[in-house]
Amino acid sequence: LYKVLLYVVTSCMMRTSFILSILSVLGGSDRTGISLFASGLAAEPGPPVKARPVLVGTSPYCNVLFGKLQRAAALWGTNLKQPMSIIDTSVGDSGSALEKCLWGQFCLSDSGSDGKLDVEDLLLPLSSWIPNANLKDAILFFDGTTPRKRSSSNAVAVAANQFFSNLFKSEKGKADEISSKIEKEKGEEASIIIDTRVLDCSEQRGSAHWYVLASHSTLESCQQLLTQYAVPSTIVCIDPPETILKPIDGWTSSRPQNLEGEFQNPIKLDRKSSTTSSPVPEFIYSEDVAELMLQISLRTERKLTNNESDGNDEQTKTRLVFLRPSSEEILEERPNADYFTMTGGRKATKAAGMIRTVSNWKSLLEPLGGQVNDQLGKRPNPQ
Repeated sequence: LYKVLLYVVTSCMMRTSFILSILSVLGGSDRTGISLFASGLAAEPGPPVKARPVLVGTSPYCNVLFGKLQRAAALWGTNLKQPMSIIDTSVGDSGSALEKCLWGQFCLSDSGSDGKLDVEDLLLPLSSWIPNANLKDAILFFDGTTPRKRSSSNAVAVAANQFFSNLFKSEKGKADEISSKIEKEKGEEASIIIDTRVLDCSEQRGSAHWYVLASHSTLESCQQLLTQYAVPSTIVCIDPPETILKPIDGWTSSRPQNLEGEFQNPIKLDRKSSTTSSPVPEFIYSEDVAELMLQISLRTERKLTNNESDGNDEQTKTRLVFLRPSSEEILEERPNADYFTMTGGRKATKAAGMIRTVSNWKSLLEPLGGQVNDQLGKRPNPQ
């Protein structure tokens, strides 16, 4: 019995030693071999960092983007939390407009119990009573295409805005304050492109990135404002100047169960503005722009380096690209892969129809610089 036990123990020790030696060779000093596995995957961009998307405003573009972000948050590989909209009724935001869009265009969806937050609540000091006001590691989306007038008809709203503005007052907000005073002296309502109170609050609470949609008329103001902050930002400017942003009448989302995107018309990104203008204004759809901005936030890097930003200052990290309709056909038709096609048969697949998606994400997003994740939402091979 003693010899049998000795033989079993010796055999186990020899096998264990052999296995550890193999792992040591594969993984260097780390005997688990994980270091080699990780180094082999380092060349490919990993999944996005976990973040909560926050939309500022309820424009048609923002509302559609909310629905697309909400859908993406339910899919594997995005690491997105459920989105939230910051609503400022003094500039015309409406929570009911958001709910109407989600209900009618995203298959009876809604914003959820914590999907909306008044700007006054956002600007209050952080507390457990309003956990949504914590913007740490959040990614914010702004519609800066059109200046908005801040209504002075509601005395209560004006007084509240003045009070909450003082909580996050900074040198960066002086430009807006001065312009507001000039307009007030002229008897005009104050107009804003991006609310500096939200920017100050977001920076102080540690947000990860800002994504701004701009037009040629607002681009300079957006650049001057964003370059004063340390938060990395991406500006997508609609180009050429006469291009009109508009929603598609009667559009509803096909709600694909993947992250390949759904587009109506081909689009193009460029680091330089177009030098030619069209005598007839072109249209670019809000739904296509929203899809593109969603993909930019998930497929491109959020921490920018100097060679990816337009500024030379290390603290100024703003990248700018121009978005225009494209004559090149970069889209391809694919069968829609929604819930019903995944659970049903051929009839369900036929009923779901076809959708147009981007054939090469790396090529489309290359002007943004850095690595582009073209494996977004694809589960790794278990081999």
